[in-house]
Amino acid sequence: MRVSRWVAAFVVMFLLGIVVAFATSNYFNTLLNPEQFSYKGNTYKENQFELSTDMEHKTNATFLYDFSGHSPSRDLEIPDSLASTTGKYGLAYRWSFPRNLPINSSNIGILSESFTIEAWLNPQSAGQIMSWAGINGTASRRLLVADNGTAWAQMTDPALDFFSSITLPVDSWTHVAFVYDSDAGKTSWVVNGTLDVTSEAGYASDLNGQLKIGGWTDSGAYRWNGKIDEFRIKHVALSASQVAADMSRPIRKAVRITGLTPNVDEAVLTLEGKVPQEVTADVNGNADFDTLAYGDLFLGYFTTFHNDHISQSNLLTLHTGDEYSFSSTSPYFGPNVVFWIIIVVFPLATVVAYVVKRATSKRASKKAS
Repeated sequence: MRVSRWVAAFVVMFLLGIVVAFATSNYFNTLLNPEQFSYKGNTYKENQFELSTDMEHKTNATFLYDFSGHSPSRDLEIPDSLASTTGKYGLAYRWSFPRNLPINSSNIGILSESFTIEAWLNPQSAGQIMSWAGINGTASRRLLVADNGTAWAQMTDPALDFFSSITLPVDSWTHVAFVYDSDAGKTSWVVNGTLDVTSEAGYASDLNGQLKIGGWTDSGAYRWNGKIDEFRIKHVALSASQVAADMSRPIRKAVRITGLTPNVDEAVLTLEGKVPQEVTADVNGNADFDTLAYGDLFLGYFTTFHNDHISQSNLLTLHTGDEYSFSSTSPYFGPNVVFWIIIVVFPLATVVAYVVKRATSKRASKKAS
């Protein structure tokens, strides 16, 4: 074969290599640089959530995540007087009338054990008693904001009046947590993720009955005038650091990927029948997807862009609150390297064939002579 034909074959093989590279580089890139997504757990079911609601509004209702074991997760019907408004995270509800948001349950799972009740509060007026969580059982138990703006835990039979030392500012968001530790026999106020005050006084917490968020009664007594967002109850006595972790994480961060490069890696969640969601990893290397609002399970898959490397998970059944850890081997071949290796292989094969052909021809000539 003449040299010109070998040159033509080289060009053809080079072009063929480009076509094959575009078609197969992603496959070989994944094969050479394995990555995986490992299930870590569920933030709702495994972090002692009993009840929580993000106060996000849908048609005449918000969604209650209920893992108490007594009732399913469900819609909460919203009274007409409650207005959906801008919250600390997403939306919240604004109380301006003596109405409440009742959570009916024969037993919400706390009983006389340790518990934590927490929420973001935004009082809209000062100088009046406002109830933001109340339980009616054998005795009255209420969490309020008092006349002077302090958080107030009130109980009768036995009597208890336990105040925070920090005043909640009007028209501003403050995270407030009331913690009861039944083992230590102590109650605490945690404000904005910091332990404020602790009391040796116990708290009779037989929460059989109905929990009411907002006004205590519809008649106007202990009415709440303000906004409430990210309401949580847990059946454990949280530490201040654990409350701070809740405070900084919205309930609706429904699915999370950890283990990414902070502020660099990107992740995409693609759910069946929905527009893909793309998120850049935060300073902790986490990617949170917060549009899986209402429902228990979804079918979808993750795609990550890590060190210029694209990786995709298998089709997953995702539950609200799932966390997955992303792990990667050190990529020996980046995607660009893989692409060019494939391109070079084809024309290189032509060069090798040419060299072999020349060597074979020389040996044949020597034998003939």
